[in-house]
Amino acid sequence: ADAGSSGLVSAVSGMLTKQGVSLWSTRPPRRPCAWLDVSDAVAAATRAVAVAPDYEGPATIVTYTVQHEAGAPLRAAALCDLPDGRRALAVSSDARLAAAMCEQEYCGRSVRLSSGHQFAECVSGRAG
Repeated sequence: ADAGSSGLVSAVSGMLTKQGVSLWSTRPPRRPCAWLDVSDAVAAATRAVAVAPDYEGPATIVTYTVQHEAGAPLRAAALCDLPDGRRALAVSSDARLAAAMCEQEYCGRSVRLSSGHQFAECVSGRAG
């Protein structure tokens, strides 16, 4: 619809360890395509955060995604900051919460993580 324009496509790997970026256009490039692997440079510039595999207690949602099935929100997965500086990955099978997470911003909200890496509901609004 907009010949000659450019478009940017970005992606993150399933394990959140690599990002991909590509630039597309209907015009040929001025120079040949370049494939750059900047993984080592990014790893050197990125702070590593320890993961707490068996944590239970308060946490703050950093980012999340909602899985849909047959067009409806089904479950959610959240990466959470912990009070001690570590992180934990938690899931919720509460379809109502998953739907709410599609309608409102949940980053920064407090949750309580339980055994089995579960979170059931937000226990407060935005974290302070």
